[in-house]
This record gives sequence, structure tokens and C-alpha cells, in this order.
Amino acid sequence: MANNTGILEKIKRLTDQEKGEMVQRIQETSITKSAKVWTTGEIDKLLTAFQSATLPRSEWNHEAHLIVALWYLQNYPETQAINRIRYGIQRYNRLCGIKTTKDNGYHETLTLFWIKMVSCYLLKTDQARYFEQTARSLIENLGEVYLPFKYYSRERLLSWEARIKWMEPDLKNFA
Repeated sequence: MANNTGILEKIKRLTDQEKGEMVQRIQETSITKSAKVWTTGEIDKLLTAFQSATLPRSEWNHEAHLIVALWYLQNYPETQAINRIRYGIQRYNRLCGIKTTKDNGYHETLTLFWIKMVSCYLLKTDQARYFEQTARSLIENLGEVYLPFKYYSRERLLSWEARIKWMEPDLKNFA
């Protein structure tokens, strides 16, 4: 796997205007297809590794987050699912040595944003599908990593306050 450290260092050196332009370009070129087709076995392996905090950090990506949220939201009442997802991510981070800082680690607003998006998606989709089909469709519809920036200003979403507690969107309300 390629080392992304050089890319991240380059991004850190960009001006605010350059970062804003980059985010805009990324938002305009939304991800519409998953690079991976998730099988039942892979989903089971992901969930087991997440719950035991043995999932390699390189595999704890946006798709994995969405699949974990989907599974919990389909298998538990919403409040319990939210608490299990939140605790699971915090536990995973703690056991993997990922500290919550201004720029890294657990982010309460993003976690709850994506849970809300997955919940809304589930209300609009055919519940009779197999889980793998629902997961694939979910990723195709919500695979855009930068979707939160359509709802939140950069300043609000990247603030410490948004990282540690839920913040309402300031650009666009949930439909």
C-alpha cells in the first residue's frame, strides 16, 4: 500500500483558498461507484475485526464506516445502534492508539452525520434486499466522502466543538 504521508504534508501546506478550491473540485466529482464488491464473508470479517479492534487501520475507510453503521442500524433500535457505533469507533481508536486531537481521531458531528444519512437512506430503500445489495447501493449513494461539506461550512465542521459534540449543519438542513 502506498504511503500517503507526502500527500498529506502537501495538503497541509496549501493556502485556505487552495484547500477550498480542492474541496470544491472533490465535491463536484462525487464517488458514484464502489471500488469493491462486499461479500457476506467480507462483511462478517469486517464486523468481527471492527468489534475486536483488530481491523487494520488502512482498512478502516469510508466504506467500512458506512457498512458498520448500516449493520448496526439494521440490527438494533436507532438509539442503541448510535451508542454502539459511537462506542465502537471510540474503542477501536483507543485500542489502535488513535488519539482525538484537533485534526485526528473520533469526530462526533461526522459520526452522527453519517448515521443520520444511513438512517435516511434505509427509510427510502427496499428493506427486503440482501444485506450485501443494500451495502453496495448505500456505498454507491453515500460514497462521497466530502458530502458533509454540502451541509457544513469548512470552519464549522473542522472545529474542535464539532469534533467533541454534535453540531447542526449551517449550510443545508437534512431533507
